[in-house]
Amino acid sequence: MPKEETINVVWLSGNNTECQEIIDNIKQFLKTFEYYSYGSDVTIEFLEQELTSFSCFEEEEKLVILTDFPISKEKNKAGTLKKLKKILETLPENCNVVFNNFNTDNKSFISFIKKIGKVYIFDKYVDKNNAIKCITEYVRKKNKSIDTESINIIIDSVSTTGDKNIEIDKIFNNLIKILSYIGNRQKINKQDILSVCDHSNDFIIWELFNYLDKKNYKGCLSILQKIENKEKNFNEAISQMFRTINWRYKLLLFVKESKAKKYSNEQIISEASKLYKFKQSGLNYNIICEPEINKDGSKRKAYTEKMINQALEGNYYSSPLISYYKRQDLYYIVRAIGQVFLKIRTGCSVLDIKTTIKSIFKMICYVDKENNLTRMRENSDMRLKYFV
Repeated sequence: MPKEETINVVWLSGNNTECQEIIDNIKQFLKTFEYYSYGSDVTIEFLEQELTSFSCFEEEEKLVILTDFPISKEKNKAGTLKKLKKILETLPENCNVVFNNFNTDNKSFISFIKKIGKVYIFDKYVDKNNAIKCITEYVRKKNKSIDTESINIIIDSVSTTGDKNIEIDKIFNNLIKILSYIGNRQKINKQDILSVCDHSNDFIIWELFNYLDKKNYKGCLSILQKIENKEKNFNEAISQMFRTINWRYKLLLFVKESKAKKYSNEQIISEASKLYKFKQSGLNYNIICEPEINKDGSKRKAYTEKMINQALEGNYYSSPLISYYKRQDLYYIVRAIGQVFLKIRTGCSVLDIKTTIKSIFKMICYVDKENNLTRMRENSDMRLKYFV
Protein backbone atom coordinates (compact mmCIF):
# COMPACT_ATOMS: atom_id res chain seq x y z
CA MET A 1 0.00 0.00 0.00
CA PRO A 2 1.95 3.10 -1.21
CA LYS A 3 2.25 5.85 1.42
CA GLU A 4 1.46 8.63 -1.00
CA GLU A 5 -2.08 7.32 -1.51
CA THR A 6 -2.82 8.07 2.17
CA ILE A 7 -5.60 5.50 2.33
CA ASN A 8 -7.01 5.41 5.85
CA VAL A 9 -10.21 3.43 5.32
CA VAL A 10 -10.57 -0.12 3.92
CA TRP A 11 -13.69 -2.23 3.42
CA LEU A 12 -13.29 -6.03 3.47
CA SER A 13 -15.99 -8.62 2.87
CA GLY A 14 -16.02 -12.29 1.91
CA ASN A 15 -13.94 -15.24 3.07
CA ASN A 16 -11.91 -14.68 6.23
CA THR A 17 -8.65 -15.98 4.76
CA GLU A 18 -8.26 -13.37 2.02
CA CYS A 19 -9.64 -10.63 4.29
CA GLN A 20 -7.01 -11.49 6.89
CA GLU A 21 -4.28 -11.38 4.23
CA ILE A 22 -5.19 -7.73 3.53
CA ILE A 23 -5.14 -6.92 7.25
CA ASP A 24 -1.74 -8.60 7.57
CA ASN A 25 -0.44 -6.54 4.63
CA ILE A 26 -1.69 -3.34 6.31
CA LYS A 27 0.06 -4.32 9.56
CA GLN A 28 3.27 -5.01 7.67
CA PHE A 29 3.04 -1.63 5.95
CA LEU A 30 2.38 0.28 9.18
CA LYS A 31 5.14 -1.60 11.05
CA THR A 32 4.48 -0.02 14.47
CA PHE A 33 0.96 0.90 15.54
CA GLU A 34 -1.66 0.77 18.28
CA TYR A 35 -4.22 -1.95 17.55
CA TYR A 36 -7.93 -1.96 18.46
CA SER A 37 -10.88 -4.16 17.47
CA TYR A 38 -14.52 -3.18 18.13
CA GLY A 39 -17.90 -4.73 17.40
CA SER A 40 -21.33 -4.35 18.96
CA ASP A 41 -19.83 -4.04 22.46
CA VAL A 42 -19.09 -0.28 22.33
CA THR A 43 -21.21 2.85 21.90
CA ILE A 44 -21.03 5.12 18.86
CA GLU A 45 -19.85 7.93 21.14
CA PHE A 46 -16.95 5.85 22.46
CA LEU A 47 -16.05 4.78 18.94
CA GLU A 48 -16.04 8.39 17.72
CA GLN A 49 -13.67 9.35 20.50
CA GLU A 50 -11.35 6.44 19.67
CA LEU A 51 -11.29 7.20 15.95
CA THR A 52 -10.90 10.96 16.08
CA SER A 53 -8.44 11.24 18.97
CA PHE A 54 -4.71 11.19 18.28
CA SER A 55 -2.47 8.32 19.31
CA CYS A 56 -0.75 8.45 22.68
CA PHE A 57 2.47 8.84 20.75
CA GLU A 58 2.24 11.52 18.07
CA GLU A 59 4.11 9.66 15.35
CA GLU A 60 2.62 6.19 15.98
CA GLU A 61 -0.13 4.90 13.72
CA LYS A 62 -3.46 3.57 14.99
CA LEU A 63 -5.21 0.57 13.42
CA VAL A 64 -8.89 0.05 14.27
CA ILE A 65 -10.82 -3.03 13.07
CA LEU A 66 -14.63 -2.70 13.01
CA THR A 67 -16.72 -5.89 12.76
CA ASP A 68 -20.25 -4.78 13.68
CA PHE A 69 -22.53 -1.83 14.43
CA PRO A 70 -21.74 0.04 17.63
CA ILE A 71 -24.48 0.68 20.18
CA SER A 72 -26.45 3.75 19.13
CA LYS A 73 -29.57 5.68 20.07
CA GLU A 74 -30.54 5.84 16.41
CA LYS A 75 -33.81 4.09 15.55
CA ASN A 76 -32.35 2.28 12.56
CA LYS A 77 -28.95 1.28 11.18
CA ALA A 78 -29.15 3.89 8.42
CA GLY A 79 -28.84 6.58 11.08
CA THR A 80 -25.79 4.89 12.59
CA LEU A 81 -24.17 4.61 9.16
CA LYS A 82 -24.76 8.33 8.63
CA LYS A 83 -22.91 9.06 11.87
CA LEU A 84 -20.08 6.74 10.84
CA LYS A 85 -19.72 8.65 7.56
CA LYS A 86 -19.24 11.92 9.43
CA ILE A 87 -16.68 10.32 11.73
CA LEU A 88 -14.70 8.88 8.81
CA GLU A 89 -14.61 12.28 7.12
CA THR A 90 -12.69 13.72 10.08
CA LEU A 91 -10.20 10.90 10.69
CA PRO A 92 -6.71 11.99 11.79
CA GLU A 93 -3.98 11.06 9.31
CA ASN A 94 -2.48 8.44 11.62
CA CYS A 95 -5.78 6.58 12.20
CA ASN A 96 -6.48 3.63 9.91
CA VAL A 97 -9.91 1.97 9.93
CA VAL A 98 -10.73 -1.47 8.50
CA PHE A 99 -14.33 -2.68 8.17
CA ASN A 100 -13.82 -6.44 8.35
CA ASN A 101 -16.99 -8.27 7.27
CA PHE A 102 -18.96 -5.47 8.85
CA ASN A 103 -22.59 -6.46 9.36
CA THR A 104 -24.18 -4.51 6.50
CA ASP A 105 -24.50 -4.63 2.73
CA ASN A 106 -25.68 -1.01 2.41
CA LYS A 107 -24.58 -0.02 -1.12
CA SER A 108 -24.56 3.70 -0.39
CA PHE A 109 -22.19 3.25 2.57
CA ILE A 110 -19.87 0.94 0.62
CA SER A 111 -19.80 3.44 -2.28
CA PHE A 112 -18.86 6.17 0.20
CA ILE A 113 -15.93 4.11 1.47
CA LYS A 114 -14.85 3.45 -2.11
CA LYS A 115 -14.55 7.22 -2.64
CA ILE A 116 -12.38 7.82 0.43
CA GLY A 117 -10.55 4.49 0.66
CA LYS A 118 -10.43 1.00 -0.84
CA VAL A 119 -13.02 -1.77 -1.12
CA TYR A 120 -12.13 -5.47 -1.36
CA ILE A 121 -14.96 -7.94 -1.91
CA PHE A 122 -13.96 -11.59 -1.94
CA ASP A 123 -16.06 -14.70 -2.58
CA LYS A 124 -17.24 -16.83 0.33
CA TYR A 125 -18.26 -19.77 -1.83
CA VAL A 126 -17.08 -21.19 -5.14
CA ASP A 127 -18.12 -23.97 -7.51
CA LYS A 128 -15.85 -26.95 -8.12
CA ASN A 129 -14.01 -25.51 -11.14
CA ASN A 130 -13.11 -22.34 -9.23
CA ALA A 131 -12.20 -24.40 -6.16
CA ILE A 132 -9.67 -26.28 -8.30
CA LYS A 133 -8.21 -22.97 -9.50
CA CYS A 134 -8.17 -21.66 -5.94
CA ILE A 135 -6.20 -24.65 -4.62
CA THR A 136 -3.80 -24.71 -7.58
CA GLU A 137 -3.00 -21.01 -7.26
CA TYR A 138 -2.57 -21.14 -3.48
CA VAL A 139 -0.20 -24.12 -3.67
CA ARG A 140 1.77 -22.51 -6.53
CA LYS A 141 2.30 -19.34 -4.49
CA LYS A 142 3.77 -21.48 -1.72
CA ASN A 143 6.20 -23.06 -4.25
CA LYS A 144 4.60 -26.48 -3.78
CA SER A 145 3.01 -28.93 -6.22
CA ILE A 146 -0.15 -31.03 -6.05
CA ASP A 147 -1.77 -33.53 -8.44
CA THR A 148 -5.36 -33.60 -9.69
CA GLU A 149 -6.42 -36.54 -7.51
CA SER A 150 -5.20 -34.80 -4.35
CA ILE A 151 -7.00 -31.59 -5.31
CA ASN A 152 -10.26 -33.46 -5.72
CA ILE A 153 -9.83 -35.21 -2.36
CA ILE A 154 -9.42 -31.81 -0.67
CA ILE A 155 -12.62 -30.60 -2.35
CA ASP A 156 -14.46 -33.78 -1.34
CA SER A 157 -13.32 -33.24 2.25
CA VAL A 158 -15.25 -29.95 2.44
CA SER A 159 -18.09 -30.56 -0.02
CA THR A 160 -19.54 -34.03 -0.41
CA THR A 161 -23.00 -33.16 -1.68
CA GLY A 162 -22.40 -31.19 -4.87
CA ASP A 163 -20.23 -28.83 -6.89
CA LYS A 164 -21.79 -25.56 -5.76
CA ASN A 165 -21.36 -23.50 -2.60
CA ILE A 166 -17.97 -24.87 -1.55
CA GLU A 167 -16.82 -22.77 1.38
CA ILE A 168 -13.49 -21.12 0.54
CA ASP A 169 -12.37 -20.77 4.16
CA LYS A 170 -12.64 -24.52 4.66
CA ILE A 171 -10.43 -25.06 1.61
CA PHE A 172 -7.82 -22.59 2.86
CA ASN A 173 -7.91 -24.01 6.42
CA ASN A 174 -7.16 -27.48 5.08
CA LEU A 175 -4.40 -26.18 2.81
CA ILE A 176 -2.73 -24.38 5.72
CA LYS A 177 -2.81 -27.59 7.78
CA ILE A 178 -1.50 -29.68 4.87
CA LEU A 179 1.41 -27.29 4.21
CA SER A 180 2.28 -27.29 7.89
CA TYR A 181 2.15 -31.10 7.89
CA ILE A 182 4.49 -31.63 4.91
CA GLY A 183 7.05 -29.07 6.06
CA ASN A 184 9.88 -28.57 3.55
CA ARG A 185 8.69 -31.35 1.24
CA GLN A 186 7.77 -29.94 -2.17
CA LYS A 187 5.03 -32.28 -3.37
CA ILE A 188 1.64 -32.75 -1.67
CA ASN A 189 0.38 -36.32 -2.08
CA LYS A 190 -2.86 -38.17 -1.43
CA GLN A 191 -1.72 -39.65 1.88
CA ASP A 192 -0.87 -36.18 3.26
CA ILE A 193 -4.46 -35.09 2.66
CA LEU A 194 -5.99 -38.25 4.12
CA SER A 195 -3.82 -37.80 7.21
CA VAL A 196 -4.81 -34.17 7.73
CA CYS A 197 -8.38 -33.82 6.42
CA ASP A 198 -10.05 -36.53 8.47
CA HIS A 199 -11.72 -34.28 11.08
CA SER A 200 -15.00 -34.06 9.17
CA ASN A 201 -17.67 -36.73 9.71
CA ASP A 202 -18.66 -36.35 6.06
CA PHE A 203 -15.11 -36.88 4.91
CA ILE A 204 -14.71 -39.98 7.09
CA ILE A 205 -17.67 -41.65 5.37
CA TRP A 206 -16.38 -40.74 1.89
CA GLU A 207 -12.96 -42.07 2.82
CA LEU A 208 -14.71 -45.29 3.87
CA PHE A 209 -16.48 -45.47 0.49
CA ASN A 210 -13.09 -45.29 -1.23
CA TYR A 211 -11.83 -48.24 0.84
CA LEU A 212 -15.00 -50.26 0.18
CA ASP A 213 -14.81 -49.66 -3.58
CA LYS A 214 -11.15 -50.72 -3.64
CA LYS A 215 -11.90 -53.77 -1.44
CA ASN A 216 -9.47 -52.48 1.22
CA TYR A 217 -10.68 -54.28 4.34
CA LYS A 218 -7.81 -52.98 6.48
CA GLY A 219 -8.67 -49.39 5.52
CA CYS A 220 -12.31 -50.00 6.50
CA LEU A 221 -11.21 -51.18 9.94
CA SER A 222 -9.11 -48.02 10.35
CA ILE A 223 -12.23 -45.92 9.69
CA LEU A 224 -14.16 -47.93 12.28
CA GLN A 225 -11.38 -47.21 14.77
CA LYS A 226 -11.50 -43.48 13.94
CA ILE A 227 -15.23 -43.38 14.64
CA GLU A 228 -14.78 -45.25 17.93
CA ASN A 229 -12.03 -42.84 19.04
CA LYS A 230 -13.88 -39.71 17.88
CA GLU A 231 -17.54 -40.24 18.79
CA LYS A 232 -18.98 -40.25 22.31
CA ASN A 233 -22.16 -42.04 21.20
CA PHE A 234 -20.76 -44.92 19.14
CA ASN A 235 -24.15 -46.55 18.46
CA GLU A 236 -25.65 -43.33 17.11
CA ALA A 237 -22.56 -42.60 15.00
CA ILE A 238 -22.69 -46.09 13.48
CA SER A 239 -26.41 -45.75 12.83
CA GLN A 240 -25.79 -42.47 10.99
CA MET A 241 -22.93 -44.05 9.05
CA PHE A 242 -25.11 -46.89 7.85
CA ARG A 243 -27.88 -44.51 6.82
CA THR A 244 -25.35 -42.89 4.48
CA ILE A 245 -24.02 -46.25 3.29
CA ASN A 246 -27.60 -47.39 2.64
CA TRP A 247 -28.26 -44.18 0.66
CA ARG A 248 -25.23 -44.82 -1.53
CA TYR A 249 -25.64 -48.52 -2.22
CA LYS A 250 -29.34 -48.17 -3.00
CA LEU A 251 -28.35 -45.74 -5.76
CA LEU A 252 -25.69 -48.14 -7.07
CA LEU A 253 -28.21 -50.99 -7.12
CA PHE A 254 -30.77 -48.78 -8.87
CA VAL A 255 -28.24 -47.74 -11.53
CA LYS A 256 -26.92 -51.28 -11.98
CA GLU A 257 -30.42 -52.66 -12.48
CA SER A 258 -31.27 -49.84 -14.89
CA LYS A 259 -28.14 -50.59 -16.95
CA ALA A 260 -29.14 -54.27 -17.03
CA LYS A 261 -32.47 -53.22 -18.51
CA LYS A 262 -30.60 -51.29 -21.24
CA TYR A 263 -31.68 -47.84 -20.02
CA SER A 264 -29.65 -44.97 -21.47
CA ASN A 265 -27.64 -42.77 -19.11
CA GLU A 266 -30.11 -39.94 -19.72
CA GLN A 267 -33.02 -42.19 -18.72
CA ILE A 268 -31.21 -43.34 -15.59
CA ILE A 269 -30.41 -39.77 -14.52
CA SER A 270 -34.03 -38.76 -15.14
CA GLU A 271 -35.46 -41.68 -13.15
CA ALA A 272 -32.93 -41.48 -10.29
CA SER A 273 -33.68 -37.75 -9.95
CA LYS A 274 -37.27 -38.68 -9.09
CA LEU A 275 -36.15 -40.50 -5.92
CA TYR A 276 -36.83 -38.40 -2.83
CA LYS A 277 -35.03 -37.94 0.46
CA PHE A 278 -36.87 -39.09 3.59
CA LYS A 279 -36.56 -37.89 7.17
CA GLN A 280 -37.36 -40.07 10.15
CA SER A 281 -38.92 -39.42 13.52
CA GLY A 282 -39.59 -41.67 16.51
CA LEU A 283 -37.47 -44.41 18.08
CA ASN A 284 -36.93 -48.16 17.73
CA TYR A 285 -39.95 -49.83 16.10
CA ASN A 286 -41.96 -46.57 16.15
CA ILE A 287 -39.84 -44.82 13.53
CA ILE A 288 -41.86 -42.99 10.86
CA CYS A 289 -40.31 -41.85 7.55
CA GLU A 290 -41.71 -38.95 5.51
CA PRO A 291 -40.40 -37.09 2.44
CA GLU A 292 -38.28 -34.03 3.25
CA ILE A 293 -39.77 -30.77 1.97
CA ASN A 294 -37.82 -27.80 0.54
CA LYS A 295 -38.66 -24.21 1.42
CA ASP A 296 -40.60 -23.85 -1.83
CA GLY A 297 -42.81 -26.82 -0.90
CA SER A 298 -41.22 -29.29 -3.31
CA LYS A 299 -39.91 -32.68 -2.23
CA ARG A 300 -36.16 -32.85 -1.69
CA LYS A 301 -34.30 -35.11 -4.10
CA ALA A 302 -32.30 -37.98 -2.63
CA TYR A 303 -29.49 -37.79 -5.20
CA THR A 304 -27.78 -34.95 -7.01
CA GLU A 305 -26.99 -35.26 -10.70
CA LYS A 306 -23.32 -35.23 -9.74
CA MET A 307 -23.75 -38.32 -7.57
CA ILE A 308 -25.72 -40.16 -10.27
CA ASN A 309 -23.08 -39.29 -12.90
CA GLN A 310 -20.33 -40.49 -10.59
CA ALA A 311 -22.10 -43.85 -10.32
CA LEU A 312 -22.48 -44.02 -14.11
CA GLU A 313 -19.29 -42.46 -15.43
CA GLY A 314 -16.94 -41.75 -12.51
CA ASN A 315 -15.04 -38.49 -12.15
CA TYR A 316 -11.53 -37.06 -12.55
CA TYR A 317 -9.85 -39.67 -10.38
CA SER A 318 -12.16 -42.70 -10.15
CA SER A 319 -13.87 -45.21 -12.41
CA PRO A 320 -17.69 -45.47 -12.56
CA LEU A 321 -18.80 -46.60 -9.11
CA ILE A 322 -20.94 -49.40 -10.53
CA SER A 323 -17.83 -50.91 -12.15
CA TYR A 324 -16.63 -51.98 -8.69
CA TYR A 325 -19.66 -54.19 -8.00
CA LYS A 326 -21.67 -57.06 -9.51
CA ARG A 327 -25.48 -56.95 -9.52
CA GLN A 328 -25.81 -59.87 -7.15
CA ASP A 329 -23.31 -58.41 -4.70
CA LEU A 330 -25.16 -55.08 -4.60
CA TYR A 331 -28.41 -56.87 -3.84
CA TYR A 332 -26.87 -58.69 -0.86
CA ILE A 333 -25.10 -55.53 0.35
CA VAL A 334 -28.35 -53.51 0.42
CA ARG A 335 -30.15 -56.39 2.11
CA ALA A 336 -27.42 -56.78 4.74
CA ILE A 337 -27.37 -53.05 5.51
CA GLY A 338 -31.12 -53.12 6.13
CA GLN A 339 -30.62 -55.96 8.60
CA VAL A 340 -27.87 -54.01 10.37
CA PHE A 341 -30.38 -51.21 10.98
CA LEU A 342 -32.76 -53.67 12.64
CA LYS A 343 -30.00 -55.01 14.84
CA ILE A 344 -28.82 -51.56 16.00
CA ARG A 345 -32.37 -50.32 16.67
CA THR A 346 -33.30 -53.34 18.80
CA GLY A 347 -30.38 -52.57 21.08
CA CYS A 348 -27.13 -54.49 21.38
CA SER A 349 -23.65 -54.11 22.81
CA VAL A 350 -20.85 -52.18 21.15
CA LEU A 351 -19.01 -55.48 20.68
CA ASP A 352 -22.01 -56.98 18.82
CA ILE A 353 -22.26 -53.92 16.57
CA LYS A 354 -18.55 -53.98 15.76
CA THR A 355 -18.70 -57.70 14.95
CA THR A 356 -21.69 -57.15 12.67
CA ILE A 357 -20.05 -54.21 10.88
CA LYS A 358 -16.84 -56.14 10.33
CA SER A 359 -18.87 -58.91 8.70
CA ILE A 360 -20.48 -56.38 6.34
CA PHE A 361 -17.07 -54.93 5.49
CA LYS A 362 -15.75 -58.45 4.83
CA MET A 363 -18.62 -59.18 2.47
CA ILE A 364 -18.19 -55.95 0.49
CA CYS A 365 -14.40 -56.32 0.36
CA TYR A 366 -14.59 -59.99 -0.77
CA VAL A 367 -12.93 -61.22 2.41
CA ASP A 368 -14.17 -64.79 2.93
CA LYS A 369 -16.66 -63.89 0.19
CA GLU A 370 -18.39 -67.22 -0.36
CA ASN A 371 -19.05 -67.82 3.33
CA ASN A 372 -20.47 -64.33 3.76
CA LEU A 373 -22.81 -64.63 0.76
CA THR A 374 -23.97 -68.05 1.93
CA ARG A 375 -24.77 -66.61 5.35
CA MET A 376 -26.73 -63.80 3.74
CA ARG A 377 -28.86 -66.23 1.75
CA GLU A 378 -29.56 -68.33 4.85
CA ASN A 379 -30.41 -65.31 6.99
CA SER A 380 -34.19 -65.35 6.56
CA ASP A 381 -35.15 -64.29 10.10
CA MET A 382 -33.72 -60.74 9.58
CA ARG A 383 -31.68 -60.84 12.80
CA LEU A 384 -28.15 -61.42 11.47
CA LYS A 385 -27.86 -64.42 13.80
CA TYR A 386 -24.99 -65.80 11.69
CA PHE A 387 -22.96 -62.60 12.02
CA VAL A 388 -22.58 -62.56 15.82
